[in-house]
Amino acid sequence: MARRRHGGFHILALAALIGGVLRLIEPLLDRALHGAALHTYYVVIDVFLILGFIGFGMAAGKLGKAGAAIGATGLLLIRIGAATGAALYQPGAALALFGAAFIGVDILQRRGRSRIAAVLFVAALVLGLAALLPQTAMPAAFAAGIAFGLGFVIQGIALL
Repeated sequence: MARRRHGGFHILALAALIGGVLRLIEPLLDRALHGAALHTYYVVIDVFLILGFIGFGMAAGKLGKAGAAIGATGLLLIRIGAATGAALYQPGAALALFGAAFIGVDILQRRGRSRIAAVLFVAALVLGLAALLPQTAMPAAFAAGIAFGLGFVIQGIALL
């Protein structure tokens, strides 16, 4: 018997989809927005992605639940760093990517419907690690962001 999900879960899945879309268009708006408007846009993206991580965790096995907690913690670190001036972006981004990769592995282990999202989440981590190399930093970081955002869109749709 399939578990029936409540409306709150659908809101979280929709938040993941919206967060993913906002993450995908971020490179375009990065040049158009400045100052407080750009900071607000980043906060909005992270709020939707955190809600998406919560939704992913609700639908996941143990590894995916851990990944959702790790990913949400990473995004919270990024926001705390931005608010306090502490250098928390790199560790926060790393946690977000590792969390998403754990969710991806969980999806693959459970043979979930959104295997494409799973592969994108794992690819985002690999690309994020490649971004640590100076010669590949910018293109790898850009590709990691695209894979991460697209994974959120696809997983959000799958959970709807």
